[in-house]
Order: sequence, then structure tokens, then C-alpha cells
Amino acid sequence: MLAGKNRGVFVEMGRTRLTIAVTAPGAPGRVVEKIADMALESGREKIREFILSNGAAAKARFASGRASVYPPSRFFHRHSADTPVKLREAGYFEEVLSGQFGVDFAANAVSVISAVDGMAFDPARSLAAQRELLFCGAPLAELKSLQEELVQCGLVPESMEIGTLSMLGALVSILRQSGRKGPALLLEMAPASTGLYIVSPDKVDLCRMIPIGLDSMLPALAGELGMKDEKSARGILYSNTFDFTEMGQTLLARLIKEIKASTGFYEVQTGQTIGSVFLHLLPTGLEWVRQCLPRALGMENMRIDLAAWLAASGIRIDPAVEAVAEKHLGVLSLLLDYEGRAES
Repeated sequence: MLAGKNRGVFVEMGRTRLTIAVTAPGAPGRVVEKIADMALESGREKIREFILSNGAAAKARFASGRASVYPPSRFFHRHSADTPVKLREAGYFEEVLSGQFGVDFAANAVSVISAVDGMAFDPARSLAAQRELLFCGAPLAELKSLQEELVQCGLVPESMEIGTLSMLGALVSILRQSGRKGPALLLEMAPASTGLYIVSPDKVDLCRMIPIGLDSMLPALAGELGMKDEKSARGILYSNTFDFTEMGQTLLARLIKEIKASTGFYEVQTGQTIGSVFLHLLPTGLEWVRQCLPRALGMENMRIDLAAWLAASGIRIDPAVEAVAEKHLGVLSLLLDYEGRAES
């Protein structure tokens, strides 16, 4: 039995944590009554109990809601069509995805969306207005596994999308709403890779998956601490016990080099300077990276006036909800509603 439509439930599931937002009955997604961060290691039953007790009808076995996930092999590719008429050609998207980006249609769920407004490509709309595109998706097997994980946590997704997509939409919305003119950088942090995205108030400008992640710090950390192997270094790095701010730039050197290669090329090509960066999916034990990495890149942490942005988006946080922070942007981005939203 599913929960009734009493409350809205929104869940962002990262690699190690779930962030859950519950909205009040009535207009869904408008008044946030609760926000909770829960570690996956705390156990599915504990997470399930929270979701059901706050977002489900009495005696319901499951709640229903909107979810975002981060499949390890997700992909985002930026594409500009040479001419609008190309977009009408049969097999054009398949040719670009398989030929230029090596995407296997049979094994992946794929969405084609506008890089400007985030709406799914629609041949009935102006083709000229849809020349700037994003190809995004993930392996079907990974999406199925993540959906099953959500169900085990007590949530049957009404919709499930790649969290990167809602984050990009939120950041473009924030840049527009705040009147900022320049681009910003979004970095999605993971052990083996880093998702790099440059957004401007007009559109998503660049997408790149860097095959270097937080684990790239392990050899340097082992060397700095005189350890014999990276396994011991891993235990210390992710232990949430040590602050490596002082040696941070040394530890992050490989990742910094790769990020600068992409941002530097973009800045030379466009003549624009990226002044701020938003770090997303950073593990709890590595908050010191939030200080070191922006400084090494010559940027500031992106400052977001959440209250102003939420109000402009028609979303209100109940006064009883404490400590709403920028780390909750991922789940709050799921509350944005717009026609044509692309979902998996």
C-alpha cells in the first residue's frame, strides 16, 4: 500500500547519504516542513522509519515522492547543432551520441534537453531555440539498482532523475534570480571522478567528467605521513578526524591541475572569468576541501541567498525547520517545477 497524497516527499540519494525534504499538505513542494540528512550506514530501516513516519499515510508500507540519484557512470554531454534542420533528421541524436560520445543506446537511459531552459527536446517547439543541447543519462542497470535501493528505504519514486540535472537547473535559476552576469563552476565530488560543469545565467556552457577524484589524494597523503600503503591513508582521509587544510593544496594537486585545464580553456575561449564554485557531494569528513580547493582555483565558494531564491521560486521554509544550508540545495532543487522537466 502506498501513502496518500498528504505530504510531498523529496529525496536526494548520494553515494553515502540521503537528504530528505517533506512538504506540507496542500500545494505540493511549496512549504517545507522538515529537512533531514541521514547516512546510508545508519541503516535502511532507520531511513525507512523516518520517511514513513513523516511522509506516509497511517499504516502505509511505502511513501511516494520525487527522487534524485547519482549513478556512478552518469554522463552529460554538451552539443550545439550546426543547423536547426539537423534536429529533424531521423537518427541524428543516436548518431551524435554513439559517434561522438560513445554512448550505447541499448544499455543506457538517455534524455535530450535544452541547455538553456532544461526542457526536454520537443520537435514541435522552435528548433532554432533548441540548438544548444544537453545529452544526459546513465546505464539502465545502475538506475534500476538505485531505484531498488530507494524502495528498500521506503520510497516508491513517482519520478527519479539524475541529481546533476536538478542541480544545474537550480544554479542557472540562482544566477538569473540574483542578477549575476558571470559564469559559475559546479564540481560533483566522488572518489574516482569529478563532474565538472560550467553554468552561466543563460545556459549550461560546459560538461566534463574528470577521471580523477578524491582518491587522487591518497598517494600524496601516504607520502606526507610516511605510510607504506594507500589503504591506511584512505582510513585517515575519510575518518572525519583530521583537518588537512594546511597540506590541502599539495594533496589536491592532481585534481587542481585537471580542473584548471578545463576552466582555463573555457575562460580563454569565452573571455569570461569564473569567479565562484559550488562543491557538491563532498563527504562529511572532507569539509576542509571546501576551503582549500576554491582558493587554489582562484575562486570563491558560491554564496547563495537561499531565502531569496526560494521565495522567488515560490518555496517557503517553515520557521520550525532549523539549519537549512547550502548543502541542502540538491534536495531543494527537486521542489522546482517547470513544464517539460526531464526525468529518468
